[in-house]
Amino acid sequence: MLSVYKRELKSYFASYTGYIFTAFMLLTTGVYSWYINYLNQSPEFEYILFNLNFIYLIAVPILTMKTISEERRQKTDILLYSLPLSGTAIVFGKYFAQLTVLLIPTTVICLYPLLLMMFGTISTLTCYSTIFGFFLMGAALIAVGMFVSSLTDNPTVAAISTFAVLFISYLSSIIANGMSTAAITSLLVFFVITLLIAAFVGYITKNSVFAIMTGTFLLLVLTAVYLFFPALFEGAVQKVFNSLSLFDRLSYFVTGIFDLSSVIYYLSVCALFCFTTVQTVEKRRWS
Repeated sequence: MLSVYKRELKSYFASYTGYIFTAFMLLTTGVYSWYINYLNQSPEFEYILFNLNFIYLIAVPILTMKTISEERRQKTDILLYSLPLSGTAIVFGKYFAQLTVLLIPTTVICLYPLLLMMFGTISTLTCYSTIFGFFLMGAALIAVGMFVSSLTDNPTVAAISTFAVLFISYLSSIIANGMSTAAITSLLVFFVITLLIAAFVGYITKNSVFAIMTGTFLLLVLTAVYLFFPALFEGAVQKVFNSLSLFDRLSYFVTGIFDLSSVIYYLSVCALFCFTTVQTVEKRRWS
């Protein structure tokens, strides 16, 4: 895993991707902080990061687009699979390299509250709690982007797809709040999600029969639950979509409350998408 980590980390700065990612993160954060904290004389640095969480919509696709898709495009993944390395070692070596790149601007951002202390009183604990949550959110989004990159051999497609997935997550709470809380609305939305899951299963397994069986089973389960317990579906869409928003969870850190459930949530997302990426890599290795 260490060899993959070193190779991947070196490639980020050999191709300038790491420099572009770091510069974009620091430039955006610095300009916004200068405008809000300095010109408007606001001591609340934590809200800078919360309002700037959308920068991950651009930064993460830039960082993850070539993670695995470029290996597949250039056929270098075949050479990688021939080495005595497990899929887990390959994926986590790449993932930790990306986290290291993310850690560079995050470390610099840690200096911002110290600079603000020179001009007045700030809530240090809240600032660093938000920075920690900002890093965890970035780690979770990178795991999502890496998984998307493993599904294609085209880096451009990987970048666009990652942006689309993250953008949907970014707007999920807004979309949910605009929907009806009626039980039938939730059922129809869950039907659509089920069909998408079945299509995804078919894409991953390359087995259309298994995908159809999976989709049919899930649709039957949803229908049965709706017929016997319709009350469970009232407002269910709002609850599900709000739980899927990777961006809204940062608000718990901004309030100064160290929310353990949010930490576990982000770590679970990291583990889930790293695991699915490993499965994708292993499947391609033995196909």
